[in-house]
Amino acid sequence: MICFYCCCIQGLQLKKDEILRVSAPVLIPHRKDCYTDYLYKPLHTAFRNWCMQRAEEKLEIPTYTNCTICFVHVYDETLPLARVRDHDNYEEKHVQDIITNFFLQSDSGLYTNTCHVTRMGEEDRTLLYVMDSSKFPAWISDFGKETGIEKNHE
Repeated sequence: MICFYCCCIQGLQLKKDEILRVSAPVLIPHRKDCYTDYLYKPLHTAFRNWCMQRAEEKLEIPTYTNCTICFVHVYDETLPLARVRDHDNYEEKHVQDIITNFFLQSDSGLYTNTCHVTRMGEEDRTLLYVMDSSKFPAWISDFGKETGIEKNHE
């Protein structure tokens, strides 16, 4: 991806070319965790500030009608593999609601698909990719080349 804009707030980065990419320096919290604002509030703030700045500069703010949101859960490869867990739609809902507020026509299942990918990497983080659904097959087939993260890590 070629980045032509990057905004960093509390470790969150928004990059936009044809695919919106968000990098958060944490894993999405488990749905049973009571304190999740440390991720959701900065994400909302980052999206709001990014959209306001783009509007001021008269730049496009992407709007997706038929889209795919891919959640990439990257686990620190130096920590025990037992930490890797199942991610489910309860966790994605909060993030998807924030994305919907800024970029989606609707988060209805008729318009929005979701995908979860787990990889091992140098540190814990969550990557979010929002794209037109037509771009998803090519994106998923090339995934990993840009990030250097792997599925089968020994």
